[in-house]
Amino acid sequence: MIDDTCDRYGSVLEVADLVHCVERWAPDCADSLPEYMKTVFKFAWNVFKECESEGISEEGLSFNVQGLLEEFKIYLRANLCFAEWAHTDVVPTFDEYLEIGGVEVSMQVSIAGSLLGLGKTAREEGYKWLKSRPKYVEAQAKRGRLMNDMPGFEDDKSRGYNANAINYYMKQYGVTEEEAFSEIQNMVRALDKILNEEFLKESATVPRKILKLAANFGKMVVFSYRTGEEYTNPDGIFKEHITSLFVNLIRL
Repeated sequence: MIDDTCDRYGSVLEVADLVHCVERWAPDCADSLPEYMKTVFKFAWNVFKECESEGISEEGLSFNVQGLLEEFKIYLRANLCFAEWAHTDVVPTFDEYLEIGGVEVSMQVSIAGSLLGLGKTAREEGYKWLKSRPKYVEAQAKRGRLMNDMPGFEDDKSRGYNANAINYYMKQYGVTEEEAFSEIQNMVRALDKILNEEFLKESATVPRKILKLAANFGKMVVFSYRTGEEYTNPDGIFKEHITSLFVNLIRL
């Protein structure tokens, strides 16, 4: 919800104001936001406050909510970068785009949120692991960015939205759209290999329940984008899978 709000509706100043409010993390700050941004801020505020209230009865949870909030702030700063790239003359390098774009695609903050569902010891270990920015998570984020941008390129181009991996790769290396797609597909395959290698390495030291959470978000990205922009336009295979999961249940 937040990234779509920022890149499709928010001006640079409006996204900057939202980031400022989250940095301050005070409810009265939202009064200065436009109505649609107030909705975003209040939704985030209520989610975090609900998590904190749960922490009153569970040792250590409230502290870990602060860890999630820090990841949320990092995620919003990445959205501000995207707003600047989309609406100003600022052009990042491809590597810079991929680094910040991996955060904007919400991999790290999503993993941070899911860690709240673990027990106290696993939560604390998980946050410490995530904060170290392990290569496994970073590769997941970059792959997610690239897989998001390929099917979304035509839609981005049609609305004059420049913040897309294909666009920046073509600009930096002076290649055609077809060549950019080919190279980025090669990058995705290379990242698949890195993910397999890193998962095996991390399995020796990181509890499996933590790795499984991170892996599941990677699977969701593949599910959403492997056959096209199913997340944004879910009426195809995405809808069929969701229907089979929640409506047409398999009786055991």
